[in-house]
Parts: sequence; structure tokens; C-alpha cells
Amino acid sequence: MSKTVGVIVPVYGTEKYVARCIESILTQTYTNFHLIIIDDASPDNAGKICDEYAKTDSRITVIHQDNTGVNRARANGVTIAEDCDYITFVDSDDTITPDALDILVAAMSPEVDIAISYRVLNIPDYPPIRKEQITVKEYRQGLLFQRISCAPWGKLFRRKLFKDYTFDIPRDIVVGEDLLMNIRLTCNTDKLVNVIHSDIYNYNIYEGNTTKRFVSSPSFECLWHKLIIASIPEEKEKDDFIRFSIQRRLRQYERFGGLELNNKALVATDFYQDLKKDIQKCKYTFRSFRVKVLFYSTNMPLRGITIKSKQYWNTIKKFFKHPDDELWHAAKKDIKKYRTSPNRLEEGYFRLVPAQLQKDKKKQVICIYDSNVRSGGWADRLRGILSVYHICRQYNMEFKILFEHPFALERYLIPNKVNWGIKRNELDFNLSTTDLCFVSTRTGRDYEMRKQRQWFKKEFKKGFNEFHVRTNAAFSYQEDFSQLFCELFRPSPLLEELLNQQKRILGKDFISVSFRFLDLLGDFNETFGRGVLTSEEKRQKLISECFKQIELLHEKHPTAKILVNSDSTTFLKAANILEYTYVIPGKISHIDSPEQVKDDVHDKTFTDFFMIANAKSIYLVIADQMYDSGFPYAASRLYDRPFHRIIC
Repeated sequence: MSKTVGVIVPVYGTEKYVARCIESILTQTYTNFHLIIIDDASPDNAGKICDEYAKTDSRITVIHQDNTGVNRARANGVTIAEDCDYITFVDSDDTITPDALDILVAAMSPEVDIAISYRVLNIPDYPPIRKEQITVKEYRQGLLFQRISCAPWGKLFRRKLFKDYTFDIPRDIVVGEDLLMNIRLTCNTDKLVNVIHSDIYNYNIYEGNTTKRFVSSPSFECLWHKLIIASIPEEKEKDDFIRFSIQRRLRQYERFGGLELNNKALVATDFYQDLKKDIQKCKYTFRSFRVKVLFYSTNMPLRGITIKSKQYWNTIKKFFKHPDDELWHAAKKDIKKYRTSPNRLEEGYFRLVPAQLQKDKKKQVICIYDSNVRSGGWADRLRGILSVYHICRQYNMEFKILFEHPFALERYLIPNKVNWGIKRNELDFNLSTTDLCFVSTRTGRDYEMRKQRQWFKKEFKKGFNEFHVRTNAAFSYQEDFSQLFCELFRPSPLLEELLNQQKRILGKDFISVSFRFLDLLGDFNETFGRGVLTSEEKRQKLISECFKQIELLHEKHPTAKILVNSDSTTFLKAANILEYTYVIPGKISHIDSPEQVKDDVHDKTFTDFFMIANAKSIYLVIADQMYDSGFPYAASRLYDRPFHRIIC
């Protein structure tokens, strides 16, 4: 008999999103679940919407309670789910993929009490976990040191792990209660934690999120830190976390006014005193004597001299900087270099001074992809296009795309709801009225995305008529990927014909699996590479490992055809021999080619992209030195299909 999953959904003020959330749960391929919805006195109609759904499905229980916060709502949900074997959480403004519960339950075993997905859609902060299994201590340390998301969702817990004290958290803790809950759960098991390399949870980012409304205070930071320390079971782990947290608390100290002259009140708080004590205990060293004086001294004149010191400002700026600041400053140097390069003159730009701006003209933003700047593959360019388009929607600016290299985009995609087409002779090349915007992705982490987003928004507010943008950065499209894509694009008649041919062959019941070798097999050299594997033996071993994954997928989906996509001709020829696999015919190519190409060279690229998007499940295999391609992931987001990384 299959195990019962208690799906707990706290609801508060999410009238616009809760129906979509419930629908994503009710359409799960794993059907043995109990959906427990806790209406935390929602001020809108969210509770009524939940009641309507409860009338249509016996698996739904709706509880209406006084407003006591999300922590107490989750606690009440766990209590009601006492007959369930497993517990998972979903926020009422988010959704889960159709096979999320199936994947989570399959990851559980007698040796495992917790299963986690290391990735969450729209939250790229955390580094990938290469292991299939980790110890519970590794899991706890990953939570504490911000290597694993502390969110309750995207995880499955055995019901017996929840004790009375799990949710014993003061109401004042409105942010960070997730970490407290997770840490306390790890204290109740010594079994392994299974890691799922699949995207099963869709996190919705919008202006009403609690974390965006929350403003911290010294009293909150002090209480939260003490609760975390009390929840950590081992003394060494406590000491390690205390030292780890010092730099974060120092940044908070700065935000609370630690750099202001009159900060006697802050120095008197428990937050300051606890931080000072931990610094002394850990023998934490400052980079300069001035910083040390600023932090320790309660002598206001001395602090005043320190704060006014110009040299101090330079030191404190370095002291409080984010680890990725240097990368961002390097990116801004690239921007400046791009704008001032003599190559701009060769591209047809010129400067007429003074220039007369057309103040009544609507600002126009043009995403340009030509031979002048290398912009990456289709997935790279697409994320840049959608990011810029999303900002243009916010600021009501006209959006255009000039995509003319290595082919004209209109061959495959034509305007849908937005008339984005433009010709080069329609552009304004006067640098007095036109701004050049160039940002490339270096890390893809959340900090970099915020910086990119802030930079573009600030740039678009400048007094120019046109903004020529070259970017491959994913920094702004927090709304639905599919919605933005479909507003801009629809397949051209040529692409429709190509897709219909493949749909007649594959039908609807197929899955896709992608392999990106670069030049590891010695047959792909259009873009950057990782180097050919040194011996034929190593190449054959890698191919065998990838074939093993295809066979495992066939065992999992015995009736489904497997669409195989790769950048290796060698691998595709071998894979196409299997009776249950299929390879779309055509030339293997990469969009970031430095040369202009014939019209039909990229027919396979776009056919592959849309056929992958139509697969019922989408997989990417990564082994040895293979590349973590964004191509199948972008395709999966087009129609919100389940995406899974197989790391072997």
C-alpha cells in the first residue's frame, strides 16, 4: 500500500494565487495525499476559494484559524496530518510540478527520513549538491552555512520527526522560522538525507512577499540568533555557526546605524553586547585599527573622529562588501570598456553634440544580437531577451529585438502579441541620444542578478531616446517564463511545418534527454570547450555511462519514446540505433557561431528546442566533465514541464 503524504498549505492574503496552487496539487501523478489547508484568517477571499475546492475533493481539509502566523499554521497542519506517513509544505502563492510528490516519495526508503530537492525554480542562490545522499549532519551544516535552502518546501519529511517543540517559536519570528524548524527536525534522526536533482517546486516572487515587507531590528536579530544557537545539538557546531554569523551581524549592525555618531542606544542593546562577546570569544580580527575602535568604543568623540575619517570609509566599504562585489565591479569595467571601445565607431555609432532629444518620443529599448558581441547560445540569449522585456513592461517602454546573427530570428520565431521586429536602418546610432547597455552573466547567483536588475532600471531612467542592449543575463523575469515568451513569440510557418513533421513521428507520449559534451568526444568545436578526453578508453567509458542513463529512463518510462538531444554527432549516431530512442535529423550547430550561416543550419536547433518543450518529462544528464546546459531547462519552462538533472 502506498504511503500517505500530508501536503500542508498555510494561506494568508493570496487570493490571486491560491487556486493555481491547489490545482497544481490536485493534478499530481501521485494521488495518495491529504491536502490540509490552514486559513490563517486571510483578509481577502482566499479562504472562501479553499472552501469551494474542498467541496469538490474529499482529500482536502480546510481549517480556519485566528491569525497566529505561518509557523503556527504549519504546526496545526502537522497535528491534523497525524495519520500521514510523510509531510511536505507548499506556500499558497507557489506551485509544484505534476510529478513532485511522485519524485519525493520515490526518494524515501527505510534508511532515509528526509528527501530534499537541491534546486527551486526562480531561486538560483544555492550551489548544486553533487551527491545523491548526504548525512543528516551534512544537511544541517548546509542549512546553517547557507549552502542548502532552509525553506520547508521542496522537501519531504517523515511524520515522526515532528515533535511538540519543533514549532515552539515566538510569534515575533516572522522571518527565519523555516531554518529553526529544519534544524530541529535534524535532531530527531541520524538517517541519511536523499538529494533529488530535479526541479519540483515553483517559487513565485512578487511584491507582496513577506520577506520583501519585513524590516529587521536589533531585538529581532538578537532573539533569532539565540533561538538558532539553542536549536543546534553539538557544541562545536554552535561555535562554528557563531563565528560564521559574525560577518552577517556586522552588516546588520551597519544597517541599524552603527556608522552614525549618535548610536548610544544601539551600543546598549543585547544585539550589540552579544555580538561583541562573540567577537571576543572567537578572537575575530578586524582589518584595521579604526574599525576596531568604531565597534568597541563607547567614547562618542573617539567614534566621531573614526567615522569622519576618509581612510576609515575606504576600509569599512571593503570590510562590509559582498563576496561577489569584485565580480560585479569587473562586469562594470566591461560595460565601460564596451561603451568607449573604438569598435563602436566601426559599428556605425557616431556622436553629434549638442543633440536634440525628442522629449515627447516614447523610450525604445532594443535587444541586439549581432556579430559584434558574443552572446552565448539560444538559452543564454533568450534569458537576456525576457529579462529586458520584463523591465520594459514595468516602465511602459517600447521593446524591440534586432536578431540578425548568425541568422535572422524571424525565420523561426515571429511576433505574437508584441511587435518587436525592427531593421538596422531604423536604429539611432547617435551616442548623444542613444545609450549602449551591455551586461554579461558571470556567476548567475542572486546577488549578481539583483545588481544587474538595479543597473538596468537605473540605466533606463536616463535621458536617452534609445537603449541598445546586449546581454545574456537572467535578472528580471520573475513572472511566468511561459507567459513572457508567448507574449513575444510564436513559431513561424516554417518552424510549424518542421514541428508538425516531428509530432507525427513522436506523437504525444515521449520524454526527452539531453547530453552536452562540448568537445570531450572530439567532434564539437564551434564554441568554448573543456578539452578532448585524452584516451579512447575514457571517451568510451563516458559514452557507456550516458547510455546506462538512457536505459534507466527506458525502464522508468517503458512505453515512451525517448527523444535524444546532444551536441555530439558521435553520441547521437550511437544513440539512434536503439529501438526506443529517436534523434531529430539535421546538422548539429550552436547559435554563438562567429560566422554568418546558411538559412537551414539552425533548423534542428529550434526543432529540438520546441520538441523538448513538448516532452512529458525533460532530463539533462551530467557526467564527468560534461556541461550543465541551460537549453533543455529553458525548453522545460516554456510549457511548465517537469525538468530533472541526472548527475552521475
